[in-house]
Amino acid sequence: MSAATLFTVLDLKQAFHRLPLAEEHRALTAFTFNGQQYQFCRAPFGLTPIPNHFQRVLTTLLHDLPYVTCFIDDLTIGTGPDIEEHIKCVTTVIERLTSAKFILNVDKCHFMQTSVNILGFTISHNSLSLDSRKVANALASR
Repeated sequence: MSAATLFTVLDLKQAFHRLPLAEEHRALTAFTFNGQQYQFCRAPFGLTPIPNHFQRVLTTLLHDLPYVTCFIDDLTIGTGPDIEEHIKCVTTVIERLTSAKFILNVDKCHFMQTSVNILGFTISHNSLSLDSRKVANALASR
C-alpha cells in the first residue's frame, strides 16, 4: 500500500446484517417485545464475535488481491498511477463484494484519490501521517 499512488476507499452498508446466522445460533439472539418473541436471522450489531468473524469473511473473500486492505467494513484499494489498472482493480473488488451480497454505502466511498483518510491517518504515495482533522479536534478539546 505504501507504494500506491491512487486510492479508492469503499464502505459497506449495514455490513454485519449481510452475515447470516447459523440456524442453531439464532435462538441465542432471541428477545421479547410487546409479547412477541423475535430472533435475528442475520448478525446483529453488538455481538462480541461478529467483528472478528466479519473480518475473516472479507479476508477470505479478497485474500488473493494484494492491493486491498480491509478493516471491518472499510476497504482501501491502492494501486500505481495507471488509471485503467486502478479501475480494473476496483471493479474486481466490487464484483466480489456484490457476488457475496455486500452493498456499498456510496455516500461514504471515495474513488481514485491521491490521498485518503483511514483510521485516523492520511495515506498518500510513500507517506503516512496523522489525519490533520483528528489532530485539530484533539487540540481543540484541550
